[in-house]
Amino acid sequence: MVDAAREVRRLGDMHAALESLRAADLHEPQHPEILSEMALTYEAMQLADKAEIAWRNVLALGEAAGGGYYNLARKHLDVLQDSAKTTALNSSVKPLGLGACQVLPDKTVVKGQKITLRIPLIATQGAGTPVDPSQVDLQVYFYDKLADGSVSPTHADTHTDWVSPPVDWKDSAEELVDVTYYMPELRPDELRNLGKRSYHGYVVKLFYQNQFMGEQAEPKSLLDYKPQSPGAAGLNNALFPKN
Repeated sequence: MVDAAREVRRLGDMHAALESLRAADLHEPQHPEILSEMALTYEAMQLADKAEIAWRNVLALGEAAGGGYYNLARKHLDVLQDSAKTTALNSSVKPLGLGACQVLPDKTVVKGQKITLRIPLIATQGAGTPVDPSQVDLQVYFYDKLADGSVSPTHADTHTDWVSPPVDWKDSAEELVDVTYYMPELRPDELRNLGKRSYHGYVVKLFYQNQFMGEQAEPKSLLDYKPQSPGAAGLNNALFPKN
């Protein structure tokens, strides 16, 4: 019966394999070889919970009664548990995320450029989700385009404000933060030192409790940009209350 189960499993008929093994189990209850073949069949069917039960039944027999199947069960259980941890980690819901950022040009500024980047920080479980503002790290970088078409970290002035304090995610799942880029009309000496430049784009990176939550960039190519020297404007994290 066990040989027949192995053969039909090799052919892909898992249900026939289980039927043959269950019949064998009626003749030889709690036999380590039969239990192991059941576990292997469940694994082939991607039924990890049932496979774990079968392997644990082998372990329950003890090393003396289980023989080589006892060590086989231990190895497979280790693999199943590692796989379960990885799946849980990958499927876990991040507590905080980035909404769609908006670029809001100030058209009243005729000399220079003033642009507000509005960034939604969203508690992914909804309003009332506990989020510790002191554990939020929001990094914002602006970039300029130079006259020759190259890209450089900006030299513009930046300023950051919460749109609707207090920041607690209690009344709404979304809290908004505005980061303002302001490049006044450059003086001749500044043009010589910095070159003619204009707003090009941004990169936003969000961390919570030192864990990466997400990033956005416009244009997307800025995610791959590697400045030769630091200097991109970042958010002043004094906005985030510290306990």
